[in-house]
Amino acid sequence: MANVKISDLTAASAVADANQFEITESGASKRVTAAQIKTYVGAGDGSAKMWVSLNDAAVVADSFNVSSASDSGVGKYTVNFTNAFSNSDYANAMIAIDADGNGYTSSKSTTSVRYNNYTTTFTDASTEGMIMGDLA
Repeated sequence: MANVKISDLTAASAVADANQFEITESGASKRVTAAQIKTYVGAGDGSAKMWVSLNDAAVVADSFNVSSASDSGVGKYTVNFTNAFSNSDYANAMIAIDADGNGYTSSKSTTSVRYNNYTTTFTDASTEGMIMGDLA
């Protein structure tokens, strides 16, 4: 990922979205949105690149870098990322709040993660997760 200096950003001309900026990197101009800048600048090294709090029906209460979440079965939730990770070797932490804290991650990809909540069987439960890693 290239370093971007805020002082180098200028408002993009003739764009549909007023929240776009034009940056020049290695002689090539690129248009980026305010959300993209927030994701890359606001989520510097050592900070969570994704976090989510969802209820037992996979409804997102609050999040960062989450495009959607879905109920993948009893006690199973898939969280999709707004911005992909560079690989699936990121560090992931999650907790099943109403299932005695028993939860685990069953699959990870660059674009999503699957959380499972389990006591003696799979249990629908509010879930929170956080990922530390590099964005693509």
